[in-house]
Amino acid sequence: TAKRFLPSPFEPGEKIYRTGDIACWDEQGNIRLSGRIDDQVKLRGLRIEPSEISAALESHPLVISAAVRVLNSGDRTILVGYYTSEYPIPDSDLFSHLLSYLPNYMLPSILIRVDEIPLTPNGKADFRHLPEPDLSESGRIAENDTEKHLLNIFKKVLSKPGLTVDSDYFLFGGDSLNALETLCNIESEFGVRLRITDLYSL
Repeated sequence: TAKRFLPSPFEPGEKIYRTGDIACWDEQGNIRLSGRIDDQVKLRGLRIEPSEISAALESHPLVISAAVRVLNSGDRTILVGYYTSEYPIPDSDLFSHLLSYLPNYMLPSILIRVDEIPLTPNGKADFRHLPEPDLSESGRIAENDTEKHLLNIFKKVLSKPGLTVDSDYFLFGGDSLNALETLCNIESEFGVRLRITDLYSL
C-alpha cells in the first residue's frame, strides 16, 4: 500500500496513487500514455496481469513452465497460454485448475503445449518464436436439431453469424462474461444446467 499511495508533491498532507502507467505531458498540457512499467494489460475493460496467469499455470503439478500473451486478431482479442510439460495435459484439467486460482475473465481462450518457452535476453518469454494459434473459421455445418439449436445460441451470443460446428467458442469472442449468458440460454432451450468448466472442456 505504501508503494502505491505516495505523499503528494503538489498538495501537502494529500496522497497520490501510483498507477503503474508510463506517461508524459505534451506541449498542450495533455497526459499521453505510452505503456506500463509492468506487464499489465487491459482486456475487455478489465486489468489483467499475464504473469499471474502464468504463475497459476505453473502451480499445476504437471506444468514445468508457462507464459501468457494477449493476441489481437481482427476484431478479436484473446489470451493465449503456452506451457511445457513432460506429458500432455487435458485442457479441461488445466482450466479447472486455473479456476481455483483465477477469476473467469482471466482464463486463457486457448492453451498450447510446447517443447520449451524461448526467452529474450532480458528473461521474458519470446512470443515471436512460439507457435501462433489457429484462428481460422472453418468446419462443418450443423447436422441435427441439437447442433442447430446450440449453434444458433452461440451465433446470437457472439454476434457471429458465420460460425460453424467446429468453430472455437472462445477464439471467436467467447469469454467468461458472455459464457454465463450462453449457459442460461442452453438451460432455457434444453433444460440442462451446465457449469462454466463444462463449457471450457467442450
